[in-house]
Amino acid sequence: MRVLLFDTLTIRRRDSIAHSICPSAQGCSLERLHDLTVTQAIPPTAPGETVDPQALSLRIQTLQLRQAFDRQRSSALWTVGAIAVFVGPLMSLWAVQPSLVWLSCLFVVLGGRVLVGVAFRRTDDHLQNVQRWRMIFVCGAAAAGLSWSVGPILLVPLVPPSQTLLLALITVSVSAIAVSQMSALFPASVAFVLAALWPTAAVLVLRADPTHLAAALMVACASGMLVLTARSSARVQTSLLRAEFRLGDALDEARHHVSQQAAAAAEREVEVRRLSTIVAGTGAGLAELDLSTGQVRVNERFASMIGRRVDELEAMDAATFGALY
Repeated sequence: MRVLLFDTLTIRRRDSIAHSICPSAQGCSLERLHDLTVTQAIPPTAPGETVDPQALSLRIQTLQLRQAFDRQRSSALWTVGAIAVFVGPLMSLWAVQPSLVWLSCLFVVLGGRVLVGVAFRRTDDHLQNVQRWRMIFVCGAAAAGLSWSVGPILLVPLVPPSQTLLLALITVSVSAIAVSQMSALFPASVAFVLAALWPTAAVLVLRADPTHLAAALMVACASGMLVLTARSSARVQTSLLRAEFRLGDALDEARHHVSQQAAAAAEREVEVRRLSTIVAGTGAGLAELDLSTGQVRVNERFASMIGRRVDELEAMDAATFGALY
């Protein structure tokens, strides 16, 4: 900074760096926002700190758990719909007692899972007990899968091969629906598929005839495909959630920096007004030389003090103006 004094004259250099600082949200450049890296954005409660992978993983698991329980309502409706479409119309083809036992298992497990969902939504300890609630949800999914395998276990020995294939298709179809509903929590999807399809495949293998063996092979292949589908879906959702968290934290960091720069700009504006008031009140001569551009600005008081005109002085370059002194 170059400072020249002449009586009450002060020549100030305008700091060009100040122009690169965001004085407001509108003035912030895309490059400035881009510089807010992800490693500075996590955790969101402490802007500027480094990434905490464990904290990020916990946040993702918590959100996945909440999504899984939120989807449990629609899952319950899907279960009732599957019972109405797949089981109800076909009960006339099967023995009454095993069919009633199967329906009882389905509705008991469904009611238990609904109650667990209500308990989850009424508690506020999700973040502190994520693993416990995850285990509860996975156990509920396994119980739901087992309730659907009860039908094939009880009915396969009693029905002809054509109806055996129908039971296998019903179980596979319900498992596919469950995978789509539980995609937020991969272990739950796997638990349902294995609990529903493996007992079904086992009871088909025990029949030891070509039709049942073919049905068992179909069920086993379907279980593998559903597990792979659930895994792929879980990876995609986890990646999306991770990106969403990081983007949100980066935006929070950007807002934090913008607010800081806005506060600094407001302070500078107050200082400029104060200095302007002082200059006007004291009748000081003021000249300003921008060393980065060579532009000269003076007021009338300064020009009169050195016997020059304002337009004459402002037409000078930096070297000529500096030579005056």
